[in-house]
Amino acid sequence: MKTKFVISRYSEQLLMSVFEDDKLNEFFFSDETETQIGSIYIGHVKELAVNLRAAFVDIGNGKIGYLPLNKNSQVHAESDVLVQISNDAIKTKDLRLTEQISISGKYLALTLGKPGIGFSRKIHSEERKKELTGIIENEFDQELKAQKVGVVVRTNAEEADDRKIQAELEGLSSEMLRVLSTWKSRTVHSCMYRPVRDYIARIRDDRCEIERIVTDLPDVYEELGKFFGNSELADCIAFYKDELLPLNKLYSVDTVIQESLQKKAWMKSGGYLIIEPTEALTVVDVNSGKNTKKCSRENLIMETNIEAVWETARQLRLRNISGMILIDLINMTDPKDKSKVISELKKALAGDYVISDFVDVTKLGLAEITRKKVRRSLAEQIKKQKY
Repeated sequence: MKTKFVISRYSEQLLMSVFEDDKLNEFFFSDETETQIGSIYIGHVKELAVNLRAAFVDIGNGKIGYLPLNKNSQVHAESDVLVQISNDAIKTKDLRLTEQISISGKYLALTLGKPGIGFSRKIHSEERKKELTGIIENEFDQELKAQKVGVVVRTNAEEADDRKIQAELEGLSSEMLRVLSTWKSRTVHSCMYRPVRDYIARIRDDRCEIERIVTDLPDVYEELGKFFGNSELADCIAFYKDELLPLNKLYSVDTVIQESLQKKAWMKSGGYLIIEPTEALTVVDVNSGKNTKKCSRENLIMETNIEAVWETARQLRLRNISGMILIDLINMTDPKDKSKVISELKKALAGDYVISDFVDVTKLGLAEITRKKVRRSLAEQIKKQKY
């Protein structure tokens, strides 16, 4: 699969549109605030909520975050604490914070409070896991081990050059040591660490072959050049300038955004999805619609359902819908057909940049999936621009 990144502005916000094999599959609104996800701050505990086992922490500039506390937490009212932003402020909720400080690269992530070596579940080779374990055990800083910092090996490491992994481990370790050894001597509300820009990280971590990164924004073009200029992606970066045809118009970005704000999503076959988000969950209803393909009714239903699970996975990415999702598939009587559709659903979810999982089929025949909550949905992003 080949990936193309198109970066421009939609209204006031920086938007990166992600094309896979020339199909627009994802909208990525960049966080241009100071308090972006992954940033590490020295916060001040304003209030303890004992019944919630949580604290409300002031990280400066009027930003209050919600910090869940574990049983062994030493946090108390009016204390200073090292925290990291783990989730954006979604709907009416505060920023979500964590004490498990994590610093990530393309191949590895170092996390405080999670000692040992863990692996992405998408790395299946036991032989490669042993090789990577050996590299990390030989190179990992003993002081970080003593402070219960662990390493998670990311999917990109499976086929990466060992020297690149060693170099990244050294860099991440140095950064983590700096944060942990100096934060107590810094003033409250200080930002101890700021990750690379989120859209840069999204490009860096992409697992497909990147064929083009195009933008019409001079500052973004410059930033891309600084980060990727000495890498194999340097030749993929292009600056677009055409006053008669804006970049988003060229790639039909505005059109797809408007389509993705509608309840109904059409499929090529003539079938369609009705997508209805609620506070608790999202329901996706599959309809055969205008699908008049000449085949048996059983095959028509199965093929419509297969098309529907792939389009559902795409729509979840486009709309950035998270949480619990129930898919009301067209009823199938043959167990083999059901099994094939669920197999296709799992394949479709595997291509998502955000963690998405098939859970089960409920007693009512609904396919249940979950998608990790990280950022605002597309509808919330658009609504945010109006205020």
